[in-house]
Amino acid sequence: YNLARTKGRFEIFHVNKATKTAEAIEEDDLYKAVVEVTEKVGRKIENFIMSNSQVKGFIEKLRLTCESIDLKPFGFKSDPSYVETRASFDPIPGYQAKDLIHFKEFLDRITNMDAFMAFIGSLFDPDCKHEQYVWIYGDGRNGKSKIFDTIGAVLGKAMGSVSAPDSDHPGQFWTYNFYTKHLVLMREAENAKFINSGTFKSLVTRESVQVEKKYRDPKEIIIPARYIILGNKRPDIDPNDASGERLIYCEVAKPQKKDPFFKDRLMTEVDKFISACITTYEEKYQNGSILVDEKVKEKFLEDSKEHEIGVFHSLFQYHEGHTLEAGDVYRVLFEKYKLN
Repeated sequence: YNLARTKGRFEIFHVNKATKTAEAIEEDDLYKAVVEVTEKVGRKIENFIMSNSQVKGFIEKLRLTCESIDLKPFGFKSDPSYVETRASFDPIPGYQAKDLIHFKEFLDRITNMDAFMAFIGSLFDPDCKHEQYVWIYGDGRNGKSKIFDTIGAVLGKAMGSVSAPDSDHPGQFWTYNFYTKHLVLMREAENAKFINSGTFKSLVTRESVQVEKKYRDPKEIIIPARYIILGNKRPDIDPNDASGERLIYCEVAKPQKKDPFFKDRLMTEVDKFISACITTYEEKYQNGSILVDEKVKEKFLEDSKEHEIGVFHSLFQYHEGHTLEAGDVYRVLFEKYKLN
């Protein structure tokens, strides 16, 4: 193992030159290792034990002097680059979704299938610059978690799984959970509005955001990740504004019958699924963005409008010509939904 650092990142890495893989070393772990080594030496050489400030200085010197490498978060088996995670296979050129068996059962149940597959395929193009994200809506027990468990088995450390934030404005430590990731999966999203926050918009458009670990100084960095949200609700967003235009919205239906071996079956053809996604991406990525099914977007708009009308009628009796004071509307909404 050799120590190395990567351009544009703060970490120091163990690099295995035989496999061309690199593993980030947490600063806390590196600090402990330096202290442990110097304490052992200090038992033999008087007054050699470093102070805390000397340890920090040593780490900073190491950060500046060790070999610098270009590091990708993910690579296939034959990729000559240094990577953090390497797949055990190479993609099959030109493989089509229609040739899938086990994944096809899920793909037949998801709307915007081509855009979803193209998004997955885009993860494997280091030059892809789109600013889109995916929201998959479903009410549970529909297999979407198994799909991403399978994708996660391929991406390894390059994929992070976090809970979607409960509030509209994520906390100060939220971004630290995935700032080294290539794909971030946000599970069980109950809050349909957090995607309107400035933090999430900056993440999607790859603008600098504040990253902070507890008891560490915050840093302003760009996180080059992509985002998929698994929601129990539909997103609360205007699909016609800038954030809405970046949204790839999908709905997934429940399977006709439960398959206890579904994930095992998926793992047997995950290489073919990734290959089909890359093929779809090459077909659907045009002019800097992934083409989406406009019919899905139109239905999303229609369903959102019908939902709002339904909520209104569940709360108020409407009579033509009558008016309602804004304060009364506020009081009802606040009591019902605790909305401010």
